[in-house]
Amino acid sequence: MDCDEILKQLKALANPEAVKGMAKYGINPDHNYGVSIPALRKIAKDAGRDRVLAQQLWCSGIHDARILASMIDDPKWVTEDQMETYGGRFRFVGRVR
Repeated sequence: MDCDEILKQLKALANPEAVKGMAKYGINPDHNYGVSIPALRKIAKDAGRDRVLAQQLWCSGIHDARILASMIDDPKWVTEDQMETYGGRFRFVGRVR
């Protein structure tokens, strides 16, 4: 499974209504397909651990791909700086109650 193939899968699973719902909770709707977590977990299981693929998905800038990247990256190679970068990129808009 390569990055382009996964990005096509994510786009095919896009749910604009879910994106609208996420926006209500302050999740940035830009570059977000609204793919469900169970669907992302299935893709992650099929992809397996793959550090290079995780980096490619992260660099896509797509919210769903970034969540998936966090699921497939190899935890023994993730650095503290990388986690700080990842955490800082999941931006919220508006005010979360």
